[in-house]
Amino acid sequence: MFNLPYIHRTYCLTYPRQPELFFPLSDCCYVFDTHSKEAYLRGKLSSEFSEKRHLKRLPATFVPDTADNYIRSAASVIIASSVISTPEDMRSITGLNQHIRKDLNYINAAETLWYAKATVSGSQRLRRSPLTMTLAAMHRLSEICRYRPLQLQKFLTGHGNWLLNEFVTMAPQQFIDGIAAELTGHQFMLPNVRPAS
Repeated sequence: MFNLPYIHRTYCLTYPRQPELFFPLSDCCYVFDTHSKEAYLRGKLSSEFSEKRHLKRLPATFVPDTADNYIRSAASVIIASSVISTPEDMRSITGLNQHIRKDLNYINAAETLWYAKATVSGSQRLRRSPLTMTLAAMHRLSEICRYRPLQLQKFLTGHGNWLLNEFVTMAPQQFIDGIAAELTGHQFMLPNVRPAS
């Protein structure tokens, strides 16, 4: 559960000695440098994660950018222009995206929430998709429910019961969103709900 971005904050509050694995990013976009013709991904780190000690924990796929609090993909691709108009340029951007996605995670919400997956000591940093880890955790939880009810009761009355509750609450929505995005290639967000006037 440590490696699931949508319950990671709850995990770190439950086990406070564990350093954060996910660094929040905003303003994520692909940038095109008109001089070098290079394109790369760029995002702004949350101010609480922009100190030097945090920058040292960035994954190899990301490096600090020249602007304050920004990071960028270590890799870049050469494309013709800022408008992707050729199949070659699309393949280049797609390849770059596939390369960095193992260290760039998303949470489904009413606004875009992206996270860089840092390096940590302590709990293991798994190199698996959050979809795969969610499915594995759901499967394990279903086994415990069916075959070890006393163990489930121990979990539900123990120290990490709210972590388990957070997982059960968040996992279905995140999993369905992730599968829908994988199948369609589109990003989905929760609609903004306004109070009736």
